[in-house]
Amino acid sequence: MPSQRRYLADTGQLLWPAPARITFGRRPRGPHARVRSYAVVPTPANPKLLVPSRPNRTAAQAVRSYNTGGSRRQRAMLAVLAAGLRVGLGSVYPYRMHVTDALGAERDDIEQRLSEICGRPVRVALFVTPPRAVRKPVLQVIDERGCAVGYAKVGVDAFTRSLLTAEAAAVQRLTGSELTSIGLPQILHHGDWRGNGLLLQSALRRGEPAHSDRPEVARGADELARALGVVTSPLTASSYWQQFRRRLRALPAGAAAQRIERSAEVLATRAGDVSVEFGCSHGDWAPWNMTIAGDRLLVWDWEKFACDVPVGFDAVHFAVQESVVLHRADIVEAFARAHAQLDRKLPGDLNGAVGAAGAAPAELGVWLYALEIAVRYLEDREAERGRTRMSRLDDWLDPVLSVQETRRRPAAGARR
Repeated sequence: MPSQRRYLADTGQLLWPAPARITFGRRPRGPHARVRSYAVVPTPANPKLLVPSRPNRTAAQAVRSYNTGGSRRQRAMLAVLAAGLRVGLGSVYPYRMHVTDALGAERDDIEQRLSEICGRPVRVALFVTPPRAVRKPVLQVIDERGCAVGYAKVGVDAFTRSLLTAEAAAVQRLTGSELTSIGLPQILHHGDWRGNGLLLQSALRRGEPAHSDRPEVARGADELARALGVVTSPLTASSYWQQFRRRLRALPAGAAAQRIERSAEVLATRAGDVSVEFGCSHGDWAPWNMTIAGDRLLVWDWEKFACDVPVGFDAVHFAVQESVVLHRADIVEAFARAHAQLDRKLPGDLNGAVGAAGAAPAELGVWLYALEIAVRYLEDREAERGRTRMSRLDDWLDPVLSVQETRRRPAAGARR
């Protein structure tokens, strides 16, 4: 069985545990208490989305809310599919997964638990993501009228449960920080379900795609960075750098860790005295984690939120991820584009770009980000478990760091 189909089958059995039975293909027949069918979009061999076949409005809503950061072509295709589901396509869709409840058995599945939490019957749509260390079931929760109730995440091991806990704490902490340009979800529930972590957050209003040329993206990143205060310090004297060095020493021995260590030493020698601003970071500031509604940026997926991070990491992350994931750019070229893109935003105020007081921010920020994201991938075992292009450190780490090391030294005391 292809790996993605196997993941879908295993995840289905996790969400709808025995005595319920998971099958694909033709709808089961026989004296069953209940059979619930889900369209597997586009196919079971390459699943991206699992959608309830009925009610029609629920299926259509699930598709409309999928992949808000995609291309125009992708969004157009989803709109057509949603229209088809609205008029009953789900019941005749050729690729379906079925959940068959045992006759007389009490239900203890994810839809039953979320219905109890929400106080009304709900259905779920499952987002099927590529293999990653942070992979876990992410569900859109929709009521029978087709209204989005919220989004749920299920933590399936100690690491993913810790991500849910971190996300809940981050949202609750930022809720009281008087953000004006960023909208946050509400935490509706955080607890356990059948030995797994369960986090339910409210749905944010659907808006326009967020891309790098939208000022709301830069404005939101800058406001978030300063939401809980900013500290300025010479790079190598900062608590961030000291913690980074401890994290680096804790990594398992290997070529990637050695390469990061060498580059960090070069950076410390050449720019250790440069003053840098440290503030808050979303941690995965990317088009697929936000939408623009009016003049506000609505942002979700806060599980990697952190403070005491160089101001501007989110801007670099957005630029690199947009190039690599949405535009399929070469990773080394994506870092070069990020440098040029952020450099054009200076001087003047930071405009949400990389912040390094009294320095050349783009050079320093992109270099620091390359080191940070590589360490994170090693810590989370993303480099080992992940199947994304960025997780393959052997393909890009050395050439990206080599480019940064050959750039001119950031000039302390002079802002361009």
